[in-house]
Amino acid sequence: MTPKKPKMLFTLVALSILGMIGTSPVKAESPQGPSIKAEAQESKAVAVSSQFRKDQPIVDVSINIGDKYTQAGKVTINLQDKEGKTLVTIPFDLPEGAKSMTAWFDMTGMASGDYTISVGFQNPTGSYQAQTEAFTYTAK
Repeated sequence: MTPKKPKMLFTLVALSILGMIGTSPVKAESPQGPSIKAEAQESKAVAVSSQFRKDQPIVDVSINIGDKYTQAGKVTINLQDKEGKTLVTIPFDLPEGAKSMTAWFDMTGMASGDYTISVGFQNPTGSYQAQTEAFTYTAK
């Protein structure tokens, strides 16, 4: 029996206005669940962090782009299982000047286990990757 595909509800409208005008991104929520962070090795071109929403099977993902890398580009956000198999992909065209974006994955229907979130960012300056550490999801 194959697991149900998760409901891929995501919000990519949350590009920060502050990020668009060049100031540092501000987080609007205090941490409510386990937080997982990672940064790319290439001069912090892209950084990704994620956390579960309190009492919900939703993983919020925050992506920050380094100051030197704010040309328009393509972002790909992947939810992967412990073997590295991509289960869900969110593609997005990031506009020039944007320094941050958010998305989320609904884990409903996913099996309990370890997962990671990887982010690919490609623009005229290059191609950059970041991945969270593994986190554990427990199905209810």
